[in-house]
Amino acid sequence: MPDMHRIMIVDDDPKNAKILRMLLEEDYELAVAHTGEEALELLPKFKPELVLLDIMMPGIDGYEVCRKIKTNDRYSSTKVLIVSSRAMGYELEQGYEAGADNYFCKPFDHQAIVATVASMLDSGADTGGAE
Repeated sequence: MPDMHRIMIVDDDPKNAKILRMLLEEDYELAVAHTGEEALELLPKFKPELVLLDIMMPGIDGYEVCRKIKTNDRYSSTKVLIVSSRAMGYELEQGYEAGADNYFCKPFDHQAIVATVASMLDSGADTGGAE
């Protein structure tokens, strides 16, 4: 399929990454990273439009990965959807302060995350990312 949207899944738990991959692989071009460092290394090569990002990872955590993406002019338009088991109010606030465009708590509803991904990518194509 020509010009499929590109999504990077970043999660240190292979099971979580596999679930997301299975939900999205039919409609999107995907890349998977299992650490924050791997995600930042893959970013310039893969050039995703959307990053599905876990928070709790060894090494660089998801908050820092999000900040690095959003403060780099080359990637500032890249959407970030945090997908984390951290669901406390202050943790969501920390995610948004890091620059996340949206936040999903695990376990998540499969249909809801697929719909959110589609909406985030569609809005980015038409409005430059404004929601």
